Amino acid sequence: MPLIPQPPAVGRFDTAVHQWITRHDVPAKVDAGLVRLSGFADHSKLWGVTALAMIPMGQRGRKASLRGILSLAVASASANIIGKTVFGGPRPLARSVPLARRLMKHPTSGSFPSGHSASAAAFATGATLEWPAAGIVLIPLAGAVCYSRIHVGAHWVSDVVGGAALGAGIAVAGKILLPGKPPGEAQIPAGQPVKLAPIEDGEGLFVVVNPGSGAERRNAPDPVKIIRERLPRTKIHELAKGEDLPQLFRDAVDAGATAIGMNGGDGSVSAAATVAMEKDVPLVVFPGGTLNHFAKAVGLSEYDTVLDVVQAGDGIAVTTGVLEIDGKPANAVLNTFSIGVYPELVTEREKHEKRWGKGLAGIYAAGKVLRQAEPLPLTVNDHEGQRWLLFAGINRYFPRTLAPVERKRLDDGLLDIREALVKGRRSRLKTFLETAGGSTADRIARRTPYVREHLGVEDYTVQDLNVSWSPRDPKDGPVIVAHDGETTEVPQDTYAVRLAAKPQALRVYAPSAPC
Repeated sequence: MPLIPQPPAVGRFDTAVHQWITRHDVPAKVDAGLVRLSGFADHSKLWGVTALAMIPMGQRGRKASLRGILSLAVASASANIIGKTVFGGPRPLARSVPLARRLMKHPTSGSFPSGHSASAAAFATGATLEWPAAGIVLIPLAGAVCYSRIHVGAHWVSDVVGGAALGAGIAVAGKILLPGKPPGEAQIPAGQPVKLAPIEDGEGLFVVVNPGSGAERRNAPDPVKIIRERLPRTKIHELAKGEDLPQLFRDAVDAGATAIGMNGGDGSVSAAATVAMEKDVPLVVFPGGTLNHFAKAVGLSEYDTVLDVVQAGDGIAVTTGVLEIDGKPANAVLNTFSIGVYPELVTEREKHEKRWGKGLAGIYAAGKVLRQAEPLPLTVNDHEGQRWLLFAGINRYFPRTLAPVERKRLDDGLLDIREALVKGRRSRLKTFLETAGGSTADRIARRTPYVREHLGVEDYTVQDLNVSWSPRDPKDGPVIVAHDGETTEVPQDTYAVRLAAKPQALRVYAPSAPC
């Protein structure tokens, strides 16, 4: 006997809806599908599988699956332990439902609220609050589970509505009470804190603005106006086509500049960093490019943050990569260096990661790019072999897969290497599966004796990387070396590249205290 009986008007409405649904026929496949879906949702099996599938989809996927499962656990307990005790009530009779729609075992517990609906709504709402793009799939799936409980005669419509409201409400309350850490917010300095000279009005600062960088972004701010408002004495030069960017910085330092700044993408920032290290002056990085990987890594995603740290004199020292091609120095490497298909893999991933998340987009990109890839015969630190790609990150990159995404620190003082080797039969397929498995599967595989002997992707750290290859057939074209979003064609008669990690080589105005 429920503690709180159902109002008569609700009972009449439930009966009318139940009779209307049961007397309307649908295709047999629809009946069978809804019965299977309802059964698969028993004991939250459906949501457990969904949560596991979201884990390899990057940080957002993991956070969404965790919030979804926690919301589900609270909602399920609230519905089944508290709700059914207080409200309960009889369920629809099994014999009132067409035979094709009946469950193998008709439930006998209290009817209100629907535990299946509470769990479905809680998981879908919780995960969507953490990762909105996931709602495109999860909300319709949760809606289908909720309706299936009415269709198979396990619940009245009021049970389902009440359960869904309970589940969604618990998920929303959980997000309010435990909002979690905002994505992308820097919690600790990215490098070794150093004290730099405060630049309060811009005196001594020379900044180059690349007008073409980030121009395709909607509502892109005017960097010249922003800098002038806060640092009126800054010398600002707008880069013209054909100008020698490193020489502009060298001339400025020789003329008395005590700090140099760059408003542009990673390629332009690496050119500025080269001169900053050469002339031993600090660097100011404005997030004026399209992607701004280095600016984000040091905690400078907003112009106001850059200007705040410049005026306060806050800074960090970071590890950089010193690159030589055929013995001749190239620009400093701040983020990544690669030979092979890595640039195409990242480009393809970034096309889809906003909609799918980095994990799922990375799996798709790996499948598409590896299908068309041709291996390169390379000698890497005296180890010969054919490779699909060679990747070197400046400092440790995560996750530990073939297509890493982010760094936690910029002062590790080493190079993080990933190699995709051509090993044995079906090497292309094995490389894809290792990439798709993610970091968790990779850790398990490397601890499994037989499996680890056949892995094609290797990761390790070094301080120096030496790469060479035999002269290629002219019809194959030059070898493409990519670094910080830029590509360099290495001529046919050139076959040696060296990359070395240089700890604390670059001083950057950046947040230097925990926030």
